[in-house]
Amino acid sequence: MTESNSLLTETTFTEGLFLIPEKTVIILDTEWAHLPKEETDLLAKILKAIGITMDAVTIYYQPLINLATVPTQPSRCLYFGQPVAGIATYEALEINGTKLVASNPLAMLLTDDELKKKLWQALKKLFSS
Repeated sequence: MTESNSLLTETTFTEGLFLIPEKTVIILDTEWAHLPKEETDLLAKILKAIGITMDAVTIYYQPLINLATVPTQPSRCLYFGQPVAGIATYEALEINGTKLVASNPLAMLLTDDELKKKLWQALKKLFSS
């Protein structure tokens, strides 16, 4: 009986319908409720440019990034906040199995096209691997 049940399971569920892609983690140094609309719109545009939506991310607030306190270990993470010692900004890094790009706060990106270009270059590297 066990043999026929496993055969039934193997032939019934042949498609990957239940594979849910892991969400990209976004860490902000400002609480979501306190972000101005211009900054949330900019984040949505950044995500759209890399082919994901706001529904495909999990957003956490941390004044300074600490991946050890994120409930699950993400495979990809974007940090928007004040620079942190030991973490280079605008570079695709790997820290303890998590691929990370750290950026200045969204407010700085709103007014600085050079920083946006640096972020775009880093995001292309992060999401191409």
